[in-house]
Amino acid sequence: MGDTLFLGLSTLASLIGWYVVIRTFAWPKLESQPKRSALRALIPIHFIRFIGTGFLITGVVAHELPAGFAQPAAYGDLVSMVLAYLTFATLQWSESERLQQAFAWIFNIIGTFDLLFAFAMGPTLVRHVGDFGATYFVLTVPVPLLLITHLFIFRTLIKRKYSNFAAKVTTAI
Repeated sequence: MGDTLFLGLSTLASLIGWYVVIRTFAWPKLESQPKRSALRALIPIHFIRFIGTGFLITGVVAHELPAGFAQPAAYGDLVSMVLAYLTFATLQWSESERLQQAFAWIFNIIGTFDLLFAFAMGPTLVRHVGDFGATYFVLTVPVPLLLITHLFIFRTLIKRKYSNFAAKVTTAI
């Protein structure tokens, strides 16, 4: 029980820490930028999602780490990483705002679902925290950062949409 508590507290501390760092230092600058620029700053953090493949490497994790957790977590991260690259490329080179929005929403929904699914499945499938081996680090440092950036990507996508709507209504009146 102690190991599980330490994992939970470490992950919670990391979530709070990353939120404070991004909210304090990055968000004030990103919030005032055009949506496209803000998204181009937030999405490349997800280029590191290849680290999830560590769940598939025996020796990095214990033999006992259930495939029911390891495979969806690893492949979900790879899919999310590819979507992050495609979204970034679309933001970089496409002039179509609709295409940019579509890629950003798809990436953000799938990427968030992947992380939340792993958080939900981990406690039900993984019997011992030690089975994570060296990937304990992945759960306590980059995963919370990725979750927090997903939150700020959602904020960017939603807030800008409504602020643009409000601006149109204000100018129409």
